[in-house]
Amino acid sequence: MNVKYINVWKYNVKDIFKEINNLCKDTCLISLDTEFPGIVLKIKSFKYSSENASYHMLRKNVNILKTIQIGLTFDKNCNFKFSTTFQFNFVYDFENNCFAQDSIDLLSKSKLLFETNNKIGINLDLFKEFLTSSSLLCNKKLKWITFHSGYDFGYLINLITNKELPLSKKDFIEHLNFYFPCFFDLKHLGYFSSNFYGSLDKIAEKFNINRIGKSHQAGSDSLITLNIYKIISNDIKPREYFRKFKCVLYNSPSVVHNYYL
Repeated sequence: MNVKYINVWKYNVKDIFKEINNLCKDTCLISLDTEFPGIVLKIKSFKYSSENASYHMLRKNVNILKTIQIGLTFDKNCNFKFSTTFQFNFVYDFENNCFAQDSIDLLSKSKLLFETNNKIGINLDLFKEFLTSSSLLCNKKLKWITFHSGYDFGYLINLITNKELPLSKKDFIEHLNFYFPCFFDLKHLGYFSSNFYGSLDKIAEKFNINRIGKSHQAGSDSLITLNIYKIISNDIKPREYFRKFKCVLYNSPSVVHNYYL
């Protein structure tokens, strides 16, 4: 696969969204990854059912944190021959925002340069302006490919709506399906195929997928996610794949919204 890999900063974000809108005309696959400052709030799981506990922890953390990077990889014409990866880099104010130190240390080891982000990174309000006026949202022609993506989508929905995430998991899923009407969470598929069980890096290593960029950077991880999808989509029968796995988040096997079937 030929790959174009672009870092996006405040000085080129406007032009990049013009390119994204053009890509959406020919693209049906987009893989997504985000990098965020870890988990800073835990919940007492006995307050919730096991199905809802993970959502409420997600909600509490997303509501008080901000994303640091978003990676989007576009597969033009869905033929796995040419892809374009955009890595959006955001300003992160450590003085006025919470973070988990171990997560920041991991991102620093992955060569994420916070000083550069804070000098030429994108303001989230500006990114929201371009995102909400783009062809990316509410587009039934796009198929989003993700890996363990509750937090990824949580940060995007929090940003798009400029509101705290809904109190109920059911309402969150409704928001998710409105803005992203077709998605597949490859981590969820690991329930059904032992070939694809484990972390993103472990699966990539198993199938000898070459990485461009650094692990735990959003652009690189979104590209790895797309490459894993290429393999996994050939491993599972199409009809079974669509019926069981479409619009199902990892840890939410009982929640399925099939808009296309």
